[in-house]
Amino acid sequence: MTRSKRMKPVKEVAEHREQDAARALGREQDRLAAERGKLQQLIAYRDEYALSFESRGGKGVNARELQNFRAFLGRLNAAIEQQGKVVAQAEQACEAQRRQWLQRRSRSQALGKVMDRYHRDEARERERREQAASDEHALQSHRRRRDDT
Repeated sequence: MTRSKRMKPVKEVAEHREQDAARALGREQDRLAAERGKLQQLIAYRDEYALSFESRGGKGVNARELQNFRAFLGRLNAAIEQQGKVVAQAEQACEAQRRQWLQRRSRSQALGKVMDRYHRDEARERERREQAASDEHALQSHRRRRDDT
């Protein structure tokens, strides 16, 4: 069995792992985008809530409404801070998955180059054998013709 044939299953496994890592990276990127979207929604809601409260402020706000506003705004800010941490974790997970995909891609490409080299070596060897057989055939033909004369 040729080296390229022995190496083929190894390369296929490496390619499969690379594809798995690429899919996992895609899932992490989707998750990161979703978490960033949630953060943006929270920020937009907080800003909208604060703006709507400020627009009512000129009409007179009692102490209880102001206290409720500040408490709710505090909870929104805490939620935004927490979501910011979730986004940071998602970014780290995405980056880790990207590094893993790059590593697997690099291995797959290296194995591809090895396979290419094996194929070239095998083709050269095949050509060399064919040339030797052709030379041997020509030599035998020449000997037969010489012996016949």
